[in-house]
Amino acid sequence: MKYFFTTLSLITLTIVVNAQTQKDRMRIMIGIGAPNIPAAVLENVDTKTGPLQIGYKVFLTPRLSVGLLYNYSSAKTKPALSYTENFTPYIFSSNVKFNTFLSQLDFAWINKPNYNWYSGVSLGWVNSSYQYNLIDGNVDIDEKVKTRGSAYHITLVGYHGTLGKGIGVYSELGFGFNGIWNGGFTYSFN
Repeated sequence: MKYFFTTLSLITLTIVVNAQTQKDRMRIMIGIGAPNIPAAVLENVDTKTGPLQIGYKVFLTPRLSVGLLYNYSSAKTKPALSYTENFTPYIFSSNVKFNTFLSQLDFAWINKPNYNWYSGVSLGWVNSSYQYNLIDGNVDIDEKVKTRGSAYHITLVGYHGTLGKGIGVYSELGFGFNGIWNGGFTYSFN
């Protein structure tokens, strides 16, 4: 375990030292994606949020960057009246939340001063919680389940353009835990 932390510390130090020697080598991102994965798997959705994203990238070279990304998405259903096989009525509602943490690796295959086109891969984990409420006659069941699992995202094609003074925009198409489309604003600095 200590070898893991030593290696991780050396990699982090290398990234920071390398990033400080280049202009505009760090980037903060904030954006939104679509579709909302929890909402896509539920029926009778009442409200949904996200995926809302915030991230940080460090450029190892002008074409290669590594980073961390967090996204949050949730969906809540309306209470729905249903019936069992015995025609007993029950009311069911649910609330699903995803907190996803990803490490990113991106490569710019077209890299110009004011814009670039890139592709990338992200790996990490997702913490999900699923809460449901079932009212069956006189019985009121309120259950909460939390799980943790692997997460990934593949960026097939991404675009980043500068608007001026470190401000930029990005748009991405891919698949995984960020959604099919992602977009938002960036701030690049030294």
